[in-house]
Amino acid sequence: MLDGSDAGAHWRKIHFLARDSGREAYPQRESFVSVRRELDPGGVFLNDGLRRLVG
Repeated sequence: MLDGSDAGAHWRKIHFLARDSGREAYPQRESFVSVRRELDPGGVFLNDGLRRLVG
């Protein structure tokens, strides 16, 4: 049973990544964005912060 103590990292609503620094930190970012757009073309699973990074 998961109690939250072994939870992995997650996107927070407040962070300091910008679109450009995300490209540097995640070299396969464009592949991710492409798949994200294919699977969620309407952006249903995006919030304002994620839209700026991977929208």
